[in-house]
Amino acid sequence: THTTITVSQMNFIVRSGKRILRSTSSRALALAAATTTTLVLTVAASSGLPPNSGILADNTATSTKHNPAMIYDVVIVGGGLSGVFLANRLQQQQSPAFHLLEASDRLGGRLRNDAVHDEIDLGGAWIWPDHQPKMRRLVKELDIATIQQRPVDPYTLTMRLQGGAVRIVNELAKPLADRIQYNAPVRQCRHLDDGTVQLQYEDASETTASIHAKHVVFAVPPRLLHKHVTFDPPLSAAKQAAMQRSNTWMAGVTKVTLVYRDGFWLQNPAAMQAYGRIGVVSGPAFQLYDASTTSLHALTAFTLSTTTKEDELIEQVAQQLAKVWKATGNFDLSDKAASYTEAAVQFWPHETYISEEARPTTIQPHPHPVAALATAEWNGALLFAGTETDQASAGVMEGAVGSSERVLKALMDSIARDGNCAQAGEL
Repeated sequence: THTTITVSQMNFIVRSGKRILRSTSSRALALAAATTTTLVLTVAASSGLPPNSGILADNTATSTKHNPAMIYDVVIVGGGLSGVFLANRLQQQQSPAFHLLEASDRLGGRLRNDAVHDEIDLGGAWIWPDHQPKMRRLVKELDIATIQQRPVDPYTLTMRLQGGAVRIVNELAKPLADRIQYNAPVRQCRHLDDGTVQLQYEDASETTASIHAKHVVFAVPPRLLHKHVTFDPPLSAAKQAAMQRSNTWMAGVTKVTLVYRDGFWLQNPAAMQAYGRIGVVSGPAFQLYDASTTSLHALTAFTLSTTTKEDELIEQVAQQLAKVWKATGNFDLSDKAASYTEAAVQFWPHETYISEEARPTTIQPHPHPVAALATAEWNGALLFAGTETDQASAGVMEGAVGSSERVLKALMDSIARDGNCAQAGEL
């Protein structure tokens, strides 16, 4: 039986047994820890957020509204890894005046943790340090511990990050609190006669506001940028075509994590056969990996979900896992598949600023480098970052950082040529 209660102005379903890791209210977590029942977030009623929004406490903060009288050197649109990395590097330069607009109520973009343990990757997860020098240097700089992916690949080193990949964004954002504005989706971008750029966005009160800059950097998925933002004058035909054709990393994927009391599959080499064969057995999951951390044991599946119900999808994945273990002769493991104690779900297709297809029927191909996505527009006043724009590692975290390093160099070269910064400039 399901009973609806209200905790800290948020609606939850209470049920005994397994729990779905969606709750983010500190009072709700305390209640969950103190009782034998657990809480499942269904609607963030008072906040006006959509169901399954999964607000994360560690990378949300009070917005800092921009100075309306300022002509900024740089305005960054997008608070994912690429946008926050660029903002962090501009902060280190000290001289440029910049501001970051984020459409949602959190940082991280396609990097996100579960809301209870705050260490299960529900978005991007892996780095390959042997051939990703930018991520290798960044993880070392931020002093983030790594977890080697199991089973060990004999051909390439695959790592996850202790605390989840979104920890990179959280660390980079620490010195940026007064430079970030949340709930500020950009709707229009105009190139003015004086060479500056005007952005019109909706503020937290859903009224239209404007911000001006010498340079604007869009660090958002190109396909979504093409859909949500109007440009005046229009972008080049090559740019528009490339944006419209581009594939957005993670957009069609729903990730499901099952947490168990112990990592029983790690002690049985035969269990590893499920990793490569999960897609052979009928069900929503097409890829499976060990998502265990130093404090919990978990399996995570990439799925193409045919349902919008979290508990239904979780059971489908558990049943599929049981079938694949049974098909490989691991009957004892098959019986344990349903013994998960917790589960976490992230429907990326439901994220307005990540996906444009709420119910995808196929997983799109991985992004590949497209030169037109990286080219500047409006005589260098408009620049484009984000992993899909990278010309070496599109579609992974290495590409998010690489694209921002490219844009940072272009910005600093332009600012140096101008010979002055906007800190004294006013409209």
